[in-house]
Parts: sequence; structure tokens; C-alpha cells
Amino acid sequence: MKYAELLEIARRLSPEERTANLRGLGLDPRFAAVIALIESLREAFVQSGSAQKMAPHHGSLAHCMGSIHALEYLAGQIKQISDAPAPTVVRDAEE
Repeated sequence: MKYAELLEIARRLSPEERTANLRGLGLDPRFAAVIALIESLREAFVQSGSAQKMAPHHGSLAHCMGSIHALEYLAGQIKQISDAPAPTVVRDAEE
């Protein structure tokens, strides 16, 4: 699927559906590629923001820090979803 198609579907997901889908994707070892992408982007912003030539560019440094924060937040959300115990399904005793 193209990104625009996925984005359209994503915008219709409820938070519960989003969490369930991410939990399911986490079972696929290929999902590690998404985590690798997040980590490589984070590292690129860290390297960019740490460059000596960036010291006088406060706006660019703030942008780097904001980007790092956003990527760390995203990674944290994915970790929280993937590390959480699977939801327990309570069945009615009459079933």
C-alpha cells in the first residue's frame, strides 16, 4: 500500500484498534526494521545537534532536541505497547 492509503486508514483507527494492531505487528520480526529506522533517525539528530558548528545556531539546536524528544516518545510508546501483557479476555460463565 502507498503511504497516503495507509494514512487514510490510520486516521480512522480508534486508540484501541491502533494498540491492538501495533501489538500484532510487534510479533513480526520485520517490525524491527521500523524500530531500527526510529533509532537511526534519533542518532542522526543527536549527531547533528552535537556538531560543534551547530553551537551558535540555537534554533537548529532546539529543533534537533525536539526531534530527538519526539522520536524517543514514539519509541517509548511502541515499547510500552509491545512490553505490556496481552489483554485478558473475560468470558461469560454461560458461554
